Amino acid sequence: MLTPFQIRVKNALKGNPFFGRISDESIRMIRRRSVRRNERIFAKGEPADTVYGIVSGQVDLFSRGTDGRRISFGVLGRSEMFGDCGILAETSRPTNAIALRHCELAALMRADLERLMDRDATFRDGLLLASAEMTRRLDERLDRENFVSIEARVEKTLFDIARRLGEQPDPDASKIRIRS
Repeated sequence: MLTPFQIRVKNALKGNPFFGRISDESIRMIRRRSVRRNERIFAKGEPADTVYGIVSGQVDLFSRGTDGRRISFGVLGRSEMFGDCGILAETSRPTNAIALRHCELAALMRADLERLMDRDATFRDGLLLASAEMTRRLDERLDRENFVSIEARVEKTLFDIARRLGEQPDPDASKIRIRS
């Protein structure tokens, strides 16, 4: 029988390419981590030893350039995973992660992840799919920020926020006028 937390994990992460593949038996390996608003989850350079799924809340992934500028890699919400970069290669974290609001996280330690993947290769495939999706979104974001006008970037960002909040934005209502 699953605990209330394990049920929340199953419901929140069922559409995730990695966490959605975990059986009731394997879900027992997942640990709960509660993080307060503005609390650091991990810092750039720390060992990548845990992969996270967001059960509730929002997480900001970011880095700082050598000049001190803050570079955001995105805000993640319910059902998304993070922390997978570097976990298989056993390298350090390439980004910082902080909670933008109170978060309930599903945490899977590297040793448990390796056991899962030894038992069933579909978990490795799921982790690779989730990592590839994150890379695709980052690539899209870099293209948008380097090659698209500020107006189009603002419009795309507003649409992305609306979709995350479960709203269906009207593309015909997207003619935003920005005055300089």
